[in-house]
Amino acid sequence: MFDKSIYTARRQKLKQQVGTGLILLLGNEDSSINFKDNHYPFRQDSSFLYFFGLDRPGLAGVIDIDNDREILFGRDPSLDDIIWIGQQPSLVTHADSVGVSETQPADKLGAFLQYSGVKSQAIHFLPPYRPENILKLSAWLGTAPSLLKERSSISLIKAIVTQRSIKSPEEITAIEEAVNITAAMHSAAIRGAREGMTEAELAGVLHGIAVSAGGNLSFATILTVNGQVLHNHYGSHALEAGRMVLCDCGAENALHYAGDMTRTFPVAPKFNSLQKEMYGIVLSAHAAISLGTLAGGWRIIHTMGAKITKLQPVGGFAAETGAAIAIFTATHFGIPVSTTHAITGSIVGVGATRRLLQRVHYLEGFPRVCAWCHHICFKSRWVRLEEFLNREFDTPTTHGICPSCAEKQKATFQEARQTANDRRSRGDQPAAGAAMSEP
Repeated sequence: MFDKSIYTARRQKLKQQVGTGLILLLGNEDSSINFKDNHYPFRQDSSFLYFFGLDRPGLAGVIDIDNDREILFGRDPSLDDIIWIGQQPSLVTHADSVGVSETQPADKLGAFLQYSGVKSQAIHFLPPYRPENILKLSAWLGTAPSLLKERSSISLIKAIVTQRSIKSPEEITAIEEAVNITAAMHSAAIRGAREGMTEAELAGVLHGIAVSAGGNLSFATILTVNGQVLHNHYGSHALEAGRMVLCDCGAENALHYAGDMTRTFPVAPKFNSLQKEMYGIVLSAHAAISLGTLAGGWRIIHTMGAKITKLQPVGGFAAETGAAIAIFTATHFGIPVSTTHAITGSIVGVGATRRLLQRVHYLEGFPRVCAWCHHICFKSRWVRLEEFLNREFDTPTTHGICPSCAEKQKATFQEARQTANDRRSRGDQPAAGAAMSEP
């Protein structure tokens, strides 16, 4: 762990970025393999680690911005815990180690969130990815599991991305440590690859290096002689002379900062002539890309990736596929074409399509809603929401006032009440059609 002042400063900055409401950061639970007490290796949620630093299961952090409170929810070690894994620090001790002064039992978190909801306090949370956290959030917030991602806080996501994108000196040191462990894994793979051994044997050596360095693998190792298959994990294939081995592996250190490298090397101490030729081509391409980026090519990359339009994975896939089809077709017919122009046109097309689809949404069984003025198409006429409700359901549209509008109109209400009181003190009768004041 880092010093407690680092975690305190991170949380303070997060409060300033989000501004108001209640921030919920869920830690992860132990996940069972084949029965309850046989667990997978525990991995804490990265955002919880960043702001609360505690690498143990069953914790949750709450940052109440409006009331300036920080609370760690969890449980103290039970007698069974002490028998099986030894004496453990208390919840209060853990909280103090990261600068949090208030703790509460884990089973009180649901009631705490529900009470905040009753007070109309916004609850900010990240999209959950662990099944147990999805179910807990669904029960606490009264929201279907399928809708939790939609209800997650965009402002919290942006604030965390902004803060975590800039690495502090101590983080850079931790990253370099993880990268050095990863480099040692690759060096061992290159030295250890020999004809007759299996992919699994070599992958086991790499796993041992990561664990012995105090951490673990940062992801499942990809180690294969069939590198043409994407994400082909290690298996029982034997390494053969003349073949190449693709190794994509990485290590996490004890603080969960990670390395990730990919290398291709021969099943022999040296490249043969064909392998050396191909490797030279790839190395030259890497050098050209590096020099181009150094000379200003990064501006083009940034423009293509972020300034033309914001690409989601499906949009990026569509753009790349469209550009590839255009290039292959033009090449087949001998037509000169610029690859840059092809991919630029595809990206522009994806962005234009996305913006067009955002304008009009057709839902079967629902009336159409204009994307600009929010009028509703009712019996071939575009009408306001109030008119639609009155005509279709014969119901008025005023059923109270929301807290936000009440705050904005507070001065108006006070002025109206004062006017009514003045009239009552003078014995005036209210004007025709005016609402009677309270007795």
